[in-house]
Amino acid sequence: MKKTGWVVVFGALIFTLNLWILSKPTPGAVFTAPLKSLGQITALLGTVLLAFEFILAARIRLVEKWFGGLDKVYHAHRILGGSGFALIVYHPLFLLVNALPNVRAAMNLIIPSSILSYDYGIFAFYSFLVLIFLTLYVKLPYHIWKATHILMGIPLVFMLLHMLFITSDISAYLPLRVWTLGLTFAALAAYSYKRFLYTYFGPRYEYTVSLVMRAGAITELTLMPTAGRLPYEAGQFAFISLENKWLAREKHPFTIVSSPTETALRFSIKSLGDYTSKLEVVREGDKVYVYGPYGKFGEKALASAKDQIWIAGGIGVTPFLSLAKFLSARGNTGTITVFYCVKNMDEALYAEELAHARANPKFNVLDFCSDIEGRITSEHVARIAGDPKDKIILLCGPQGMVEGLARDFEDIYHVPKHNIIFEEFSFLG
Repeated sequence: MKKTGWVVVFGALIFTLNLWILSKPTPGAVFTAPLKSLGQITALLGTVLLAFEFILAARIRLVEKWFGGLDKVYHAHRILGGSGFALIVYHPLFLLVNALPNVRAAMNLIIPSSILSYDYGIFAFYSFLVLIFLTLYVKLPYHIWKATHILMGIPLVFMLLHMLFITSDISAYLPLRVWTLGLTFAALAAYSYKRFLYTYFGPRYEYTVSLVMRAGAITELTLMPTAGRLPYEAGQFAFISLENKWLAREKHPFTIVSSPTETALRFSIKSLGDYTSKLEVVREGDKVYVYGPYGKFGEKALASAKDQIWIAGGIGVTPFLSLAKFLSARGNTGTITVFYCVKNMDEALYAEELAHARANPKFNVLDFCSDIEGRITSEHVARIAGDPKDKIILLCGPQGMVEGLARDFEDIYHVPKHNIIFEEFSFLG
């Protein structure tokens, strides 16, 4: 299922290309005005990619399943957004060159005039240009980054109006018109759901903060359900929105530390940014809305009987705490070697909590201190856990550590890519 999402996207692109060719009086008409044709097809394909970008951002469960996790969905969201806009950029450029030497006609494609159908496209182009540049190439504080995403609905509406009123292949060929406008309306519906309805009608559960514990840069929140409980699997994460007058009511993703067998819901959060650094204001009794669950990190570990290797770097231990607790209680047929990687034992805040896994003969839990042993490598892992080739490997921690180990396991030990599992949280700012 993990490749289904990309198959759907590429299938939509091919379908669009075929409809565009069919919109011509003859197939050869595509080549009679090549620059005009390039301008048309780049616009159509760019529109398809941008439509999917909005659909992918809506946190739809089926879409998450298609891509193999919400982190993979958002990774695809970024790729489609950048690629779609790149194609859209070429749309007016090809048409502009095609219009020359008629300078007036060329300028009407890039400067607003009295031709409203053109102006809608120009407004869409420039607003997309600013917002996508800010999103992809400027490191912004989370609340400003989020605002740029909220404003994305503006160019989407202009794009839809441009398509509705422009005289083009879309207006001349009904199947192409229904397809492209249908996709764009679906994108607008997805945007509207995420922007206006998700807060109230998404997978929301009400909790109350029952305990707040702090240890250095770590804030641990224990939540108790007010009504129904969040139904989750070990290793998943959720978005939380804290009802606290000192905090913005933004939804932020955090890994669930507790086991699905527990009533309480626990999150262990490290201060890494503007929002997480303000969690010191959270108090017991604060209301919390929890949205989810999301993620496929523990899915294979829970389902497989193979031996496994878990490598946690610092706060990256959080999904393993949930998995270890759940699998220790449930029982597991394979052996699991856990590497808890920290700078020194003073930072190993959850070493004691892993004690229940240490007591299980199926678990081999090791504290790996970089101050003593240096940074962990695939060679360290293979020497202790044995040949990793036929094992399932779960990685969670700093991006550099995860990417380096994943690459080495694949290149040096020929571990199949589908057996190396990690989540990418950089998409969340």
